[in-house]
Amino acid sequence: MKGSLLLHFRVAHFGLNSIQILGDVPSPEQEQHLTQHIKTHEGKQWQCETCSKHFTTKYFLKKHQRLHTGEMPYSCPTCKKTFTFQQSYHKHLLYHSDEKPHQCTQCGRSFKELSTLHNHQRIHSGEKPFACETCGKCFRQRVSYIVHQRIHTGVLPYQCTACKKKFRYKVIIGRRRQHDSCAALI
Repeated sequence: MKGSLLLHFRVAHFGLNSIQILGDVPSPEQEQHLTQHIKTHEGKQWQCETCSKHFTTKYFLKKHQRLHTGEMPYSCPTCKKTFTFQQSYHKHLLYHSDEKPHQCTQCGRSFKELSTLHNHQRIHSGEKPFACETCGKCFRQRVSYIVHQRIHTGVLPYQCTACKKKFRYKVIIGRRRQHDSCAALI
């Protein structure tokens, strides 16, 4: 790991690319600066008092602690939904936008998220990378594979709050108009 850290500092702080690093040796001044800088980080670990997890910076510790405190500092101005992390907040903002920056090169269809584009492109390629180990059925999307696994495992993760009957798929609970028809849909 120390070698990777040295490589990082040589590239990020000294502007050296990997070819220069492999071919050229940094000056003695650069090497001395790097060695001193690395020493400033040694032994600095920030620990969460709640779960004892360690972090390399105080910033990452504070960010992690939001999971324990429930702090959600990011709020959507459109729907008022709140978020613990900035990344989740920015991803959510896409849902209120008409912007679809990720375009399929095969058919021109556009998507808000890159992962959705990747899933879509499997339609064109025919790729089904998620294979069931039990029956061999293949799926384009990981979520379809996971839901399929419930057939083999018998897991019924959704439960009717009225009768406590369990279901394999959430959509079955959503289809009920009245509780009396619950048993008829199973």
